[in-house]
Amino acid sequence: TATPEAALQNEVLALVLWGANVRAEASTESEIVTWADAGRDFRVTTQDVVNHELWYQVALPDGGNGWLHSSTSSLVSLWSRVVETFDDVEMVLVPAGCFPMGSVDTESEEDERPIYVQCFDEPFWVDRYEVSNLAYGSAGRWSGNLQPRESIDWFAASEYCAARGARLLTEAEWEYAARGPVAPIYPWGNEFVDDNVVSSWWNTARSTEIVTGRPGGASWVGALNMSGNVWEWTSSIYADYPFDPTDGREDVEDTFSPRVV
Repeated sequence: TATPEAALQNEVLALVLWGANVRAEASTESEIVTWADAGRDFRVTTQDVVNHELWYQVALPDGGNGWLHSSTSSLVSLWSRVVETFDDVEMVLVPAGCFPMGSVDTESEEDERPIYVQCFDEPFWVDRYEVSNLAYGSAGRWSGNLQPRESIDWFAASEYCAARGARLLTEAEWEYAARGPVAPIYPWGNEFVDDNVVSSWWNTARSTEIVTGRPGGASWVGALNMSGNVWEWTSSIYADYPFDPTDGREDVEDTFSPRVV
């Protein structure tokens, strides 16, 4: 299926929260290129992590580039969601781009650090909804056509995708589809919203919920339930950050190593 040209444009803006220096390099010791007034926005060309600190490279009005420290700015994505149906399955487009993978929170899990920037040169598609019992062809612990098909192993999940002419997402692809270039804590933002997620036994009927539920929790590309409901398999072997798809963690012949969910 051809990808619309407009769908490839994933413009990200850095909105300056207060007055800030724009540097020639991603360092507070670097030369100051210009001063950015509070409220200004700049198009982000890439992101980088230097000495465990996140920086945004931005396009300047004179055609040059400079760097803003992430503490001075807030990112805004101008992405418009694209939904297509392939063989009766709704999928959403994830555009090319970069995002900071991992967490800067020192209280986060150790395997979520160090944070680093992961980029994708090509767009890709992901299912809009978790795979339902109806789509899979059988039920797991919970019946109901629109309940997510759970209680399957990584091999069964991989085989299901292959039968559709698809594959499991890598760990990096999954996180990018869930968080995007702005990379909030949750798919919808940085504040936890109970109504957006099937988060615990306390706010459910002690079961999963239908795959089309909780639309307020959709990610930036429009994928639902990327937080909560059921865990989702990725293709990646569990390994330390930074993520590198060429270091063996995408070895499909490895049938013993644990995979990331």
